Amino acid sequence: MAWLLQVLLSVNFPLLIKPKKNLPKSLLHLGYSTATLESGKVLKGSCVVFGKGVRPSVDFLKGTGIKIDRGIRVDKYLQTSVKDVYAAGDVTESIDLVYEDIRGHALWPVAVEQGKIAGANMAGGDIKYPEEVSRNILTIFGKMIFTGGLSTEDKFEVYKEHFAGEYRKILIHNNKLVGFVFIGEVNNPDVYLFIMKNRIDVSESINLLLKGAISYPIIYPSIRKIVL
Repeated sequence: MAWLLQVLLSVNFPLLIKPKKNLPKSLLHLGYSTATLESGKVLKGSCVVFGKGVRPSVDFLKGTGIKIDRGIRVDKYLQTSVKDVYAAGDVTESIDLVYEDIRGHALWPVAVEQGKIAGANMAGGDIKYPEEVSRNILTIFGKMIFTGGLSTEDKFEVYKEHFAGEYRKILIHNNKLVGFVFIGEVNNPDVYLFIMKNRIDVSESINLLLKGAISYPIIYPSIRKIVL
């Protein structure tokens, strides 16, 4: 796992990879392959993990009046640009709370919640779907990788640390959490999303956020303000 962390720490994101047709025989003999970045830097490894995302199939909707881009555009009620036609799940595009733009959020929990709200509104309801936060969570070689919100460090307060095969980074803007990257154990991942979605002031919780140790009891006073 240490080699994976070392590679991640040595790469400046975003990165662009140039296709490489011929690999040196010495590397092939050792069972390695390489990725050459446009900067000229060569990364060596024996495994590549691709996260290519989702591209919805929406071509069949052309000419119907339903607004599409990469996916189907929906409003805060999950209604499309055509009245009384709703959409939910990986096929939709909606406002991202942190990026403040339109994008897809192709995740199972998002699809489930959108389906409930779209169904209720189709039946005459008037329920708003809260703005989403881009995030992802997966496990590679036994290590959890949990990311959310923004990752570029420009214009934000950045706190990070790495030790014993783990890496943590959080981004703060106006005392609000706007992004994080964790490699390793994180307690209560859902709390990070709750904090971001509700724009909770974290000025007194920076260290706990960075340690991956934030919890609902710690932010209880802020939760009371939201509820009341």
